[in-house]
Parts: sequence; C-alpha cells; structure tokens
Amino acid sequence: MEITQKNVQIAKDILKIMNEQQCTVAEANDILAFVRNQIYTTTTVQATISTNLSV
Repeated sequence: MEITQKNVQIAKDILKIMNEQQCTVAEANDILAFVRNQIYTTTTVQATISTNLSV
C-alpha cells in the first residue's frame, strides 16, 4: 500500500468499524479477503458497490 494520508485514514476507518462490531482477528481477515475478492472480480470499487455482493 502506498502510504498516503488518504490511505491511512481509510485503514483507520475500517479498523474502527471492525472494532465497533467486535470482530475477531479471524473475522476481520475473512471480511478483508471477501472484500478484496469482490473488488478483483469487478473493475472498480464503484462497480463493486453498485452490484450485489456474491456470497
């Protein structure tokens, strides 16, 4: 990851949500892997958001 202020803030926001939801390390890892896979199967994050997530 390129360390930019934007990327650091997004990472902090993601961690805040996971903390609020009391995710375990395993759950957080699974969630991030799921999101990563969803983004890779589309061309952009915007396309991922606008489609139904494949479960």
